[in-house]
Amino acid sequence: MTTRKDHYDTSFHTFINALLADAAYAFRKSFPAGMNGRDIAEYDEFRKHMTPIIADYMGKHFSVVNSINTNDFPLSADTGFDATVWR
Repeated sequence: MTTRKDHYDTSFHTFINALLADAAYAFRKSFPAGMNGRDIAEYDEFRKHMTPIIADYMGKHFSVVNSINTNDFPLSADTGFDATVWR
C-alpha cells in the first residue's frame, strides 16, 4: 500500500529531476565544472529559462560536477551526446 508520503516523495523527486534536466538544457553548452550557488542562480541563460525563485533554489541546492556537450551537426565527428553531472 502506498502512503501519501510515498506519493509526495515520488512527485518531489520527479519535479527535481525535471528541473535538473531543464537546467542542463537551458545552458545549451557545457557548464563550467564547480559552478554552484550564485553562479547558477545569476547565470543569464538560467534567468531566461526559469523563474527567479526556481533559479535561486537550484543555486542553493545543486552544483555542477562536470558537463559535456558535443556538436549535434550530422556531418561532424561528434556524437551529439550531452551530459551534466549534478551534486
